[in-house]
Amino acid sequence: MKRIIVFGMVLMMVLTACGKSKEDITSDLSHEETDVAESQKDADTEDGKWARTPMVMVDDKLYFDTGKENTGNRRCGTPDGAITTTVDVTEIPTENNQSNFGTGFDYQYGAEDTIEICMDGKWMIFEHRTGDGSQVRFGEEMIDTSGLSQETLEWLAWYNQLSEAEQLAVSAIPAELCPENELVETEDAQE
Repeated sequence: MKRIIVFGMVLMMVLTACGKSKEDITSDLSHEETDVAESQKDADTEDGKWARTPMVMVDDKLYFDTGKENTGNRRCGTPDGAITTTVDVTEIPTENNQSNFGTGFDYQYGAEDTIEICMDGKWMIFEHRTGDGSQVRFGEEMIDTSGLSQETLEWLAWYNQLSEAEQLAVSAIPAELCPENELVETEDAQE
């Protein structure tokens, strides 16, 4: 697994090195090593907990970030509420109008057990789900961390900080993240 991470880092460095001088590349390498070490520190807390999915408690229910934006223009103009308190990113909100990503965000109720939270001028969709938020994003999916190895969690922390283009360039993923029924059936060619 560490080989995959190292290979991914080398690939990113090679892709970004085009058009740079030797001094620029050397400087970038030392910054990347520092950035990777700092991101690993951010991913792990003193207690060994991982940052949880962004979530908020409203009306005694937890709503989890879907990573999707509501681009529709239908708004009533009046917020239904605001996030007024926050907990650490490793914690689960326990009070109404509390999040694990900050305060001062207005929200409105959405369709099908969702709320929409205004963040940086965008209305982000949060959906009600059961569970404790011990999930991590992989592509468009949220995956429970309880069934994943430490090695896979570290890979996901690295993967999720890549840009979308860099994620598409990754050629290998941990076996734990491969869908079980992704086997391809083939047919013999007709003679």
